[in-house]
Amino acid sequence: MNKETMLCTGGVGMIGSALVNRLCEQGKKVLVIDDLSRGKQEFLHPQAELLIRDLQENTWQDFTDNFQLHYGRFSACLHLACKIGGVNYMLSNELASHKNAAIDWNVLSYCAERKIPLLYCSTACTYSVHVQTAEADHPPLKENEALQNTAPESIYGYCKLVGELTVARHAKESGLSWKVVRMFNVFGPREVPNPQTGHVIPALIYKCLKEPGDLEVWGTGQQFRSFLYVDDAADGILAVMDKGLPGRPYNLGWPERVTIKELAEMVVKATETNKKLWYNLDRPMGVFGRTADISRVKAEVGWEPKTDLYSGIVKTVEWCKEWMQQNI
Repeated sequence: MNKETMLCTGGVGMIGSALVNRLCEQGKKVLVIDDLSRGKQEFLHPQAELLIRDLQENTWQDFTDNFQLHYGRFSACLHLACKIGGVNYMLSNELASHKNAAIDWNVLSYCAERKIPLLYCSTACTYSVHVQTAEADHPPLKENEALQNTAPESIYGYCKLVGELTVARHAKESGLSWKVVRMFNVFGPREVPNPQTGHVIPALIYKCLKEPGDLEVWGTGQQFRSFLYVDDAADGILAVMDKGLPGRPYNLGWPERVTIKELAEMVVKATETNKKLWYNLDRPMGVFGRTADISRVKAEVGWEPKTDLYSGIVKTVEWCKEWMQQNI
């Protein structure tokens, strides 16, 4: 009997590789398409097959069609590929975010033409800055707020929101079966620690382990977020793919918030570096507050995260130490 066959774009990144691990452990045949711009080939599960391509261009579609002829039609496409980075990267390289529109168009059109069910991985960056300001202590963000008073903080957020709308239009015009998750600040092993391009947790880990002196924290430290461990994110994606309602976005996040000051103190403790914090107000800090309302995904899908923030940080520190010893 042939294995169930899955297509995963961006499958060697932090989230993608965790997701591919889950799929391979379930006995599925997985084709990953990735340009290796953020992930490393070594992160890929040995049973998965990798096609190294830039999804902005259509040089991958013939190979993907032939893959289906050999292994069977894709049961679904899990679309994670995008140009992404931490707040410094996103605000300093906003024009690069336009590439996501080309990536999305090619992948979504491919799936629509071939009637391949698709799960689109979106982001909390789609939500408006108006509901994430310091002027009001806003409650956790609900899914329907993304299209109310629309004003994401970056071109990246706009492009991902357009991606959601494009998927919806493909569904209406071609019958594409689709689902959407919006992920909130995912972290964990296999995100290469880089203080300039990485997200906040691997950036803080790098600074603790490699930079002398006190620990630089961007902004006041009072801004707050909720963080989701990568294995929980992978489980959430698969749960929505299996049980989520078509055309309905689901937040995936940890429901409790933490200030960046508290986060930095956790990283100092986990790295056992005893650094003091100093706050650089000249560096980007992003929106003031962002947390996820996950009541919809809990009620309709039965998913909620299991890994608390500090436990996830400890696991991430262990991975970063090993990777940095071998590569830096």
